[in-house]
Amino acid sequence: MTGPIGQLILTSRRLAFIKYPSHGLIPKDYSGNLDEGLRNEGSREIPLAQISEAKADSTWGTPYLRVRYRVESGEKVCRFIFRGGTLESGGVYVRRGPIEQLARTIEQLKQEASTG
Repeated sequence: MTGPIGQLILTSRRLAFIKYPSHGLIPKDYSGNLDEGLRNEGSREIPLAQISEAKADSTWGTPYLRVRYRVESGEKVCRFIFRGGTLESGGVYVRRGPIEQLARTIEQLKQEASTG
């Protein structure tokens, strides 16, 4: 399970993955300017209304967040692995507990958005 490295940002309306550009030594924090980050190639956003499931899961002992969402052609799935530390140090995988909390928060925000 490998893929692009970036920043996952949850707002009250969307879940966004900001892919870090391959150039530059220090990744930028895009939480203050989400639209700028979404212009990075490989970045994506998923409106909360399109998310059908957010769940903590694991493969081979590595916890990750699985997000199922609806698109015009059917359904897609994204998986996000969380690491702490720096890329150079190899990082440390986050325990499953915080990922479960994030999944619950997404489900809660999704519910609030649909009733609000």
